[in-house]
Amino acid sequence: MHQDHIRTALSRILQSPVRDELWDYLEEMAFVEEVEVGAEDINLLADRARQVIRAGGGGPMGAPAPRVLKKKDTNTQGQELSFLRPLALSLLIAQRANKDPMVRSFREEVLGGELLAYEDVERWVREQSEKDGPSSFWITMPANVDIEGVIRTKMPQGMSEDFKESFAEGIPWSPVPKGGLIDDNFELRYLEYGTPDKMWTRIQAIAAGGVLERLLTLTERLIDPVPSLESPTPSYPWTLGQAAVFVLAELAPFVDPIKYKVNDSPYLRGATRIVLDIDPTATPDEVAAKYRSVRDRILSRRPRTMSAKHLRLAMFAAERPDNETWDEKRHGWNRACPEPLYPGYNYGPEDRRNFHRHVVEACDRLLDPGFQTLSNESPARS
Repeated sequence: MHQDHIRTALSRILQSPVRDELWDYLEEMAFVEEVEVGAEDINLLADRARQVIRAGGGGPMGAPAPRVLKKKDTNTQGQELSFLRPLALSLLIAQRANKDPMVRSFREEVLGGELLAYEDVERWVREQSEKDGPSSFWITMPANVDIEGVIRTKMPQGMSEDFKESFAEGIPWSPVPKGGLIDDNFELRYLEYGTPDKMWTRIQAIAAGGVLERLLTLTERLIDPVPSLESPTPSYPWTLGQAAVFVLAELAPFVDPIKYKVNDSPYLRGATRIVLDIDPTATPDEVAAKYRSVRDRILSRRPRTMSAKHLRLAMFAAERPDNETWDEKRHGWNRACPEPLYPGYNYGPEDRRNFHRHVVEACDRLLDPGFQTLSNESPARS
């Protein structure tokens, strides 16, 4: 695997861009080279990266291992009502999914009707990957469909001449399937899964036409089914990793009533967002408590309230031309916010430094509020 694709895959696992400092360290220790030559797999590289991130004070570490229910989890004696409902719902949803024709055919045709033990899932995935052959690249290309339904490709902008020569325009082409990683026009697809002894989700690159591609397609269809009026299928509230473990080992994915995802923006902190995935039966107090706990972990300090003046300074700065001098900006500000309509807003010649400082501070406080970087969920063993 090329280094660019290793770094892209590592970013996918950690769910955040790999910083140059971390990548340089992994290269210096020859960890990247081990993956490049096939001596180690990407999951071990991710584990080593997490050790570095943890030692450096924390940061994004990726998705925790898929949470699935084992027999010990169904012992409900002494459990609170707030846990019993999602537990019961999780089991019923899994029972429904067991009847899915695609699930049943995969288990019969691929597994021979014999389910795997959870601790054997990773071994099976790796062995199946060897049988399927080298991992494939999918190539994303624009296409037109004529009135007879024939798909004909067009060359994407930016393609090299060598690439263009190897593909004659007009050859039949299949649409690129969902999922995976996009690196310009090339895509590696990965199966997500979990193991009982690992805290984080694992991935495995797949080969086109192999059993693992069939399993990945099945997990995608369980979560995001193709609409069909003839045989509508439900959309299961699982992760791809949960779905894979369910198909292989029939362990019911736990359906958390409130899940969160942090859309982290490490290079533009002000664009970071918290996304909540909420069961409608969750109470407003439960939703507020979950949001508060996630928010408190992200905020490294209590956010300072910005005045209307500081917010207007930031808006003003965003609309001014880059080549404008600070004196020109100051005069423009005074004209836009004249006294006495905006008392205390004007900056005289003696306030040049204060104007510059106030504008920079206002922009910095909006664009970089000092959010902490954290993983999307705390890893928890099932």
